[in-house]
Amino acid sequence: MSAKQRLMDALFDNKERTHINLKFFRGTASNVSEEDLCEQSASAIFQVDSGLVDRKSSFGDSDARQTEVAKVIAAA
Repeated sequence: MSAKQRLMDALFDNKERTHINLKFFRGTASNVSEEDLCEQSASAIFQVDSGLVDRKSSFGDSDARQTEVAKVIAAA
């Protein structure tokens, strides 16, 4: 079974699922293949569904200190 088919199954086979929102961060690779994207997406859904990771209702760390981009650039 292809990674794309595993992703489609993960997204649509669970009739109880009403919404899923995945966030991805760009890594160090210049190009990400469709196969790699599908594989990582299916893996993320599996981890949430199986309880290996906690499901979150919000994104990010609200307690994290924020810094203006201009200050980061000026410090470089």
